[in-house]
Amino acid sequence: MRREFRLKHALACSAAVLLVAVIVGTSIYGTRQNLDDFAAMLHARETLLEVQRLKSAVQDVESGQRGFIITGTDSYLDPYRRGREDAAAHLEKVSTLARGDASIAAHAAALRRLIARKLGEIEDVVGVRRTGGFDASREIVESGVGKELMDQIRDEFAAMESELQVTMSSHQYSAIQSLKQTNNAIVVCGMIALAGGAVFSWMLFLYLGNQDKQHQLSVEKETAQKADRAKSEFLAMMSHEIRTPMNAILGFGELLHDSATTTREKKFTEAILTSGNSLLTLINDILDISKIEAGKMEIHSEPVRMDELERNLAVFFAFRASEKGLDYRVILDPSVPPVLVFDPLRVRQVLLNLIGNALKFTRVGSVAVKIGPFKPMGGKSRGILRFLVEDTGIGIPEDELESVFRPFFQIDSHDRREFQGTGLGLAISRRLTSMMGGSLNVASQVGKGSKFRLELPVQLADEGELEELPDAPAEVDFDRLIPSKILVADAGEFDREVIRGFLADSDHQIFEAERSEEVADICGCHRPDVILLDLWSPGLDGRAIRKKLKADPATRSIPLIAVSATPLLDDGSGLSALFEGALEKPINRAALLAQLGKILPARQTAPRKAARGDTLVDGGWRLERRTTAEWSDLLAALQGPLAREAERLAAVMPMQASLEFAKRLAARADDSTPPLAGFAAQLQGHLEAFETDAAAACLRRLPALADSLTTALSTHTAP
Repeated sequence: MRREFRLKHALACSAAVLLVAVIVGTSIYGTRQNLDDFAAMLHARETLLEVQRLKSAVQDVESGQRGFIITGTDSYLDPYRRGREDAAAHLEKVSTLARGDASIAAHAAALRRLIARKLGEIEDVVGVRRTGGFDASREIVESGVGKELMDQIRDEFAAMESELQVTMSSHQYSAIQSLKQTNNAIVVCGMIALAGGAVFSWMLFLYLGNQDKQHQLSVEKETAQKADRAKSEFLAMMSHEIRTPMNAILGFGELLHDSATTTREKKFTEAILTSGNSLLTLINDILDISKIEAGKMEIHSEPVRMDELERNLAVFFAFRASEKGLDYRVILDPSVPPVLVFDPLRVRQVLLNLIGNALKFTRVGSVAVKIGPFKPMGGKSRGILRFLVEDTGIGIPEDELESVFRPFFQIDSHDRREFQGTGLGLAISRRLTSMMGGSLNVASQVGKGSKFRLELPVQLADEGELEELPDAPAEVDFDRLIPSKILVADAGEFDREVIRGFLADSDHQIFEAERSEEVADICGCHRPDVILLDLWSPGLDGRAIRKKLKADPATRSIPLIAVSATPLLDDGSGLSALFEGALEKPINRAALLAQLGKILPARQTAPRKAARGDTLVDGGWRLERRTTAEWSDLLAALQGPLAREAERLAAVMPMQASLEFAKRLAARADDSTPPLAGFAAQLQGHLEAFETDAAAACLRRLPALADSLTTALSTHTAP
């Protein structure tokens, strides 16, 4: 509405300016025309007056000459002499005034010739009168030459006077007409201006009448923006306040699990980790919604091999579907190109939500996932890829088909307790799909099942654009990196202790800083190889510290890894542009090792550790902490049933069964078996990250783990 009024206001002002311009232009044109006509009329009048003065002067010459001839008295020659002088002056002025008019100029030239002849004739008669007397001069006069010249002069005067009178009348008439036209134009334009003023006044009245409404809308908009900013700030603060203690819960839980010595302790620590990860998943879902609303969720497209996506989706849910007795299939349409470019992380997130919901809400029957068809568009390099997730579950009422995409919405049914959840999955999926330029829709019938259709714009790519799959990461062993000085700058004591616990059994030297000034002191005294720098700790501003360190030539080259529990507070420049690495709380071993591995060089050979109260050998087995019988039982299990199960799982990769296997391995590990604990953690990390190929490769390395234990037992004797 406000924009419409502004447009009308601009148009009205433009019209008013145009009318004023027309009026002023008309007035200027009319005035100039009137002035031109008036000037021409004055010029013609002045010329006419000079012609009349010249005529009078010529008559004076003739009268003076006639009196002298009759009387012979010289006194009569005075008017004759003055007339000659005046005639010459007036004739010159008439010639000057006649320059702009060809006709008048021609008459002036003729007069000049005639008057010159007449003056010559008069001068001759005057001379004859002086020498020959009256009779002699009378004969010249009676010859008629003088009279003929005078008649010609009078004719020229009459012609000039007539033409000048016509010119004056013409310009006078033109001036009158111009005045009339100017007056009419001013009247018309004035009427139009009055009408425009009335319209403008009406529009102004309407505009002013809507000012209160516009002001109210502006206030409401500003209030909504403030509320949105307050919500984002609140969520960022809550993220920091929740994720910071979660870092301690999960970090110490992982450390306790590694050091647990009994099955009961293992079970309790697993419960802590499982519950903590469930809570973290909920927090991440809420933050995903907030990131999308704040416009801070980014889309990163990359080439994706479609057959791998098909295989991963099939493997990931196979065990869960088999547990419920459901027919689960993933079908890749032949029309889908082998390699497409899109954001695989976000697409997997959407598909995992859709397929997970389909399996959750289906008791009997089937769940089918169809990838394709692919429809080319915009040339050969782009197209639309369709995903269809179809189930035979409980269905969705028709009046709630769109409501399921609202945050925290749950279908109201007596089965609610059976189908628990936060109600965020579909909301996040719809918004992620919209960010990728696609659409997500659902068709469903109660009791017959649902069909979720996902359509995304994608680009074609060559298989050559896919980088080679990286080798599966090694066990989480910080001693694979060369011994280094690591500074942990964090005001949170628990946060520092978690990282210190992860690195406790490594060869790295750990320094801790609780306040900003301590960072500079440690850097000056010990020159760390890398700094883990928390961004938002009270009394320790990570960004200010980074700016200070980078400004000092002595510390400028120290790599910095940003640590944050508040991803929403990123200023938009991106942590990757400011720091050499980034960690998001809660921190786990694998993530910490991955970031340190980007900066610290790897050892060329595997480390051999001297005892720190314990005897350590290659591979890290602490043989003195178990009896020979216990080590024999563990070795038999690793070479027998566990090895066979790992081989079977690696062949088909049922996701849920593989996760259970990783947890059983972790339960058998304790502080005497770091290699086994690391193996279990690595396997579980691959599975939770949906890295099925890496998980399968990890499972196939279980015999090598058993060989490592065999080698250790053959060279050392346990008590």
